Amino acid sequence: MDIVSRVLDWADHNDSVRVMLLVGSRGQNKHTDNFSDFDLSIFGYDFDFIRDDDWLLKIAAPIVCIHDQFQWGQYSLPTRLTLFDDMTKVDFAFHPLSLLQEMINAQTLSPTYGNGYLVLIDKEGIGQQIPPPDIHAHELKIPDAKEFQLAINEFWFEAYHVVKYLSRKDLWAAKSRDCAIKSWLLSMLQWHAVARAGSALQLKNEGREMQSWIDPNVYAELNHCFGSFNHQQQWSALLSTTKLFSKLTHETASGFDFSYNDVPEKKITEFIFQLNPKVYG
Repeated sequence: MDIVSRVLDWADHNDSVRVMLLVGSRGQNKHTDNFSDFDLSIFGYDFDFIRDDDWLLKIAAPIVCIHDQFQWGQYSLPTRLTLFDDMTKVDFAFHPLSLLQEMINAQTLSPTYGNGYLVLIDKEGIGQQIPPPDIHAHELKIPDAKEFQLAINEFWFEAYHVVKYLSRKDLWAAKSRDCAIKSWLLSMLQWHAVARAGSALQLKNEGREMQSWIDPNVYAELNHCFGSFNHQQQWSALLSTTKLFSKLTHETASGFDFSYNDVPEKKITEFIFQLNPKVYG
């Protein structure tokens, strides 16, 4: 019996579970593989049984279960992010049934369900009343000028810290800050793709499936933006990252017809050169 069949059997015999939706890539009928998570939104009541993990044994043997939560309006909703012993990952999110009824009454979906869902369990007979998916729910659109400038400022602010720690040969701290600049680089990569396309794009979180939307030449440049745990390689990676970010910023600003403050870029680039002119050699 596969994991979905086991979950369905568990849910059928659990009175607290009234409606269960499959969301994420599997719920959207998008390309999936054996590593794709099963993201389950469970609506019901009296979820006291999730205080410990014994209930999971009725499905399969868990290797690890992370207890987490997320905010939905006034509600803090518990999640149980579970890796089972067959290496299948199932993310359970528990909601009061009233939240589903609110979406039905308003005929408006939360963004979680906007790109698609499948009704797996419907003990309340309300599955057909759930609003249809909105395929534009997770589109990445053109940022406003303030958001664009914020990304620029944050990138160069974090780049300063990478420079500082590399100058101290504090490689772990430099790597930590490098992760921060990469997150802002990803934002600019995504906006650059939108500018090239001339319209909003459906992009996955965390840069997943990047090859499907990124400029191939830009993708090739990323090869130089990640250094090993080595002092000189981290300097070189920083230089490649800042050069690429600068290029993307100029091209994206042109595509969006934005002007922006380039003082942070100029000043911190000068700072890098002063501290390590060899990286410009």
